[in-house]
Amino acid sequence: VMGSAGDALSLPKGARPGAGVPRRLVIEQKFVGERALVERCVVTLAGERGLLLVGEPGTAKSMLSELL
Repeated sequence: VMGSAGDALSLPKGARPGAGVPRRLVIEQKFVGERALVERCVVTLAGERGLLLVGEPGTAKSMLSELL
């Protein structure tokens, strides 16, 4: 089961959030699957790199892209 339900992401000290951006965001569990896949996706997107999800129909590519 993916996610660290209950954990939170916070802005670094001294960072100013933009309009409508919370300083703290609680992580919700929303994906059941291979943890390593999601971690690779998050690292890729955090590095502002492109991400292409490829696979058979019905393997939750669209859902994963919406949740990320």
